[in-house]
Amino acid sequence: MIERLVAMMDGFDREPGAALARHRSHELLRLAPGGRVVDVGCGTGTSVGELTAAGAVVSGVDVNPEVLVVAKERHPGGEFTEGSAQALPFPDGHFHGYRAERVYHAVADPVAALAEAARVLAPGGRIVLIGPNWEMLGLDSTDVETGRAVLMAQVASMPSPRSALLQRNLLLEAGFTEVEAEVHTAVLTGATGLPMLESAAAAAVGTGVVSAERAENWLTDQRARVERGRFFLAAPQFVVSGTRPAVG
Repeated sequence: MIERLVAMMDGFDREPGAALARHRSHELLRLAPGGRVVDVGCGTGTSVGELTAAGAVVSGVDVNPEVLVVAKERHPGGEFTEGSAQALPFPDGHFHGYRAERVYHAVADPVAALAEAARVLAPGGRIVLIGPNWEMLGLDSTDVETGRAVLMAQVASMPSPRSALLQRNLLLEAGFTEVEAEVHTAVLTGATGLPMLESAAAAAVGTGVVSAERAENWLTDQRARVERGRFFLAAPQFVVSGTRPAVG
């Protein structure tokens, strides 16, 4: 299970469109040298390593202890802590920057998570949220009906699958200023997209949306597409940033 998750994270991180969105998020933090930033949902630590190399002081947080083991192995000098977006183990106003990538769709209450983000940010601190809208994934498939059923089963398993579309308004409602939104599309054309589809198919079978045979036939076609260089998956990444207003 952890191997599939790490493979999925690594494949997505390497995709040029996803990497562009990630690097853009680093720019939008506007960190001065030595600035403190928390990376919520840090996964295997890709952004922690990149931001640290750029001179920031980074704290990586993730709810999955197994993923944190991988992050610590890859970035032995990094600071990694187990924790959730709704309960960060840091004092008020501690950070100059906050970023969360592919996190809020897994949070039952994005408003509470955003309130926690505001709590740990210093006045004038920057926040950047990145997330795909899972209902907008584009996948080329011979069996369109099964592909749609599998992807929608994955959406149904998420607490907040539409959170990416809400990010701009959530920041505005929470009082953040300088709120801006961008979209960067990740395009996967090789085997790096398969782990996500395999995970989605497992969810669809587990909930009875499709049979195991139907799911396997669909996956067989997607694997064959990879072999023939015909795999195509597009995932729009919504990048939303803002500034925590000064007190008073």
